[in-house]
Amino acid sequence: MSHGFWLYANELLPYAKEYVFKSSFEAKKGATMTANISADTRYRLYVNGNFVCDGPVKGTQYDWAYEQPVITPYLKEGKNDITVRVLYCPAGTTIALNTFRKGHAAMWFDGTIVEDGVERKFVSDNNFTCERVDSIRYNYPDFGLLASMPPFEEHLGEYKTTEVGCHNASGVSLDRYTVYGVDSIYPLVPRTIPLLIPNAPKKFSLVKSGKGFVEIDAGEYVTGMIDLKFKGEADKKVKITYAECYYLDSATEKDKRDDTSGNIFGSTESAVLTGKDQSFAPLTYRAFRYIRFDTDAENFELDLENSTFAELYYPLDITAKFNCSDEYYNRMWNTSIHTLLCCMHELVVDCPYYEQQQYDMDGELQLLYSHCLSTDTRMIKKVISNMAHSQIPGGMLQANYPSVINQIIADFPIFWIFMLVDYLRRTGDKTFVAEMYGVMQKLLDVYHRRLADNGLVGRTEYWQFVDWVPGWEYGVPLFGTDELMTIDSMLYAAGLGTAVELSKALGNDGFAAEYQKRKDNVLAAVNKLCYDEQDGLYRTGVETKNYTQHTSVWAVLSGAVEGDAATELMRRTMDKDLPKCSFSMNHFMFRALEKAGVYDEYATKVFDGWKKMLDQGCTTWCENPDSPRSECHGWSGAPIYEFSAIVLGVQPATYGFGKVTVKPDFSVGGLNFANGSVPTPYGTVDVAWEKKDGKVSFEVKTPANSGIELTVVLPGCDAVVTTENTYKAEINL
Repeated sequence: MSHGFWLYANELLPYAKEYVFKSSFEAKKGATMTANISADTRYRLYVNGNFVCDGPVKGTQYDWAYEQPVITPYLKEGKNDITVRVLYCPAGTTIALNTFRKGHAAMWFDGTIVEDGVERKFVSDNNFTCERVDSIRYNYPDFGLLASMPPFEEHLGEYKTTEVGCHNASGVSLDRYTVYGVDSIYPLVPRTIPLLIPNAPKKFSLVKSGKGFVEIDAGEYVTGMIDLKFKGEADKKVKITYAECYYLDSATEKDKRDDTSGNIFGSTESAVLTGKDQSFAPLTYRAFRYIRFDTDAENFELDLENSTFAELYYPLDITAKFNCSDEYYNRMWNTSIHTLLCCMHELVVDCPYYEQQQYDMDGELQLLYSHCLSTDTRMIKKVISNMAHSQIPGGMLQANYPSVINQIIADFPIFWIFMLVDYLRRTGDKTFVAEMYGVMQKLLDVYHRRLADNGLVGRTEYWQFVDWVPGWEYGVPLFGTDELMTIDSMLYAAGLGTAVELSKALGNDGFAAEYQKRKDNVLAAVNKLCYDEQDGLYRTGVETKNYTQHTSVWAVLSGAVEGDAATELMRRTMDKDLPKCSFSMNHFMFRALEKAGVYDEYATKVFDGWKKMLDQGCTTWCENPDSPRSECHGWSGAPIYEFSAIVLGVQPATYGFGKVTVKPDFSVGGLNFANGSVPTPYGTVDVAWEKKDGKVSFEVKTPANSGIELTVVLPGCDAVVTTENTYKAEINL
């Protein structure tokens, strides 16, 4: 059966450009239609002027995705028009680093129409026409080399196109490999995550206006498709600036994020005015809260009533809930979810405004928070698979991927191993984990080969980033020296500990024993060479006598220190004025406090960082607490896990939630009550507790007929094990 042809535009330009492929077909009343569609580099599909879908979803060089939209809702009796807008980005350029391309403006469409029970095909072939859009110029945003942003647009006036034609470049087979095992030019695979469809349009509010400028507000930080309506004197230009917040005197100084008395700096697009009503609607989503228009036109008018934005993010099916007596904590929950969604589209990205890159460390945290909100694992599996595809011949995983350039951060791949164990614990899916197991083994061998003669992990040529700590150049402790960093060995040991668990879960006991031996040896070296007996803390390096919260956190999480010694270490760490973990590391800070048994002593203080952001008017979480560049960073969403797994206390006790432990924390934050729902593959586990008259009333419900074995652990009480789906108790405080 014919699947059509890849159509190539009959020209090859050295810069980004939009091409429009068009055709039409007849359809009877009651006809239905489905399709397969892809393009090089990005496309938007329209049927009879209606937006249907876009893509191809960002993937790796090993899987060129195609979408499978249902066309039926957009059909009409008689003639139907198909329009595919294709944004071509040249190969070998720095535009959109996480989008692979083959160097042609190309499109493929494979439609199946069913009329009166009979199928017929409508496919991309020589009946399609192709035009180049001449009235839009594309510019690369000036955010530095490591930015995967799509190009920004410069509209040059009236819409103009030039017919360039297209040709059938190659027939399409949905078999990725030929009989000789040769991969296709475009190795087509079905999209594995849902289509991203913009939400209903919303209106802006006016902030202020004056001679030559207008500023508008979306009400909160958003990622969305914009459609701006305006009119002005022909041949004059309007500059459009997107901002995450207002600034003070420079583009780095910030105050309250909802204070509009400052200045707007940021990424810009532009349009030449035509003297008529016109629309500015870029091909891809934008991230912003505020938008400013600057123009030298005397009669510029922004149609605020009809200018809109439509929020766009991954359609995560959120079944989790949380509510408590502290409104700060409730706002933290909602803001964390909003931040996570603004960083989740076709990838989970570090920040939507500056980079749109998918990192190992950021991804591990964002995926864990997603697990706490939903049982939808399609994006989670995609991210894990994407990162596995990044493995270079020596065994390292790239720091951010997909990407057309290589970036490696020395310790970030360890967080990919944490992704695997989080996925296994939450889903019980050993088959998928087994597919990734060999990647993990090869990765761990890289660190094993890095061991120095003293048994510690050696330095690398890669970026040794740990955290954005004031005073650390490029986020690297001991920057500019060859001294071995303690945290490298601790993270490796933590990765080995996770590998032991994964190996045992898959029945690979021999490898489990080997990884345990490696872990024991590394931790022995850490304790011999890096622990300072006098100060009772782990040094940042073997020789340098300085300390940081990070080494204490990972000493506990790696198992270098345990029991009472871990308790005292974390108390000393938290009570001293040491370089602090930023939001990227605070999840692990919480875990170390929990493991050391001092969570209730210090967790509330750690939450103050999020309270401060709320007091500053933030509607998403910042990248770091000190002079943050990014106002929206998914790795800062730690409250999601804390409220789900600690305050409500719901955690899997066996892989896939067949057994559940509920151990609520009644102390953190001084809460009077908390209730909520935690998703499992069987449905939600619902928890509610309330303090009253010196007692706590507690209730937990598991999904009906799920057969979940429930273990309830309440303060001062023996653990209760039950398979009943409801358990209630009242205890003294």
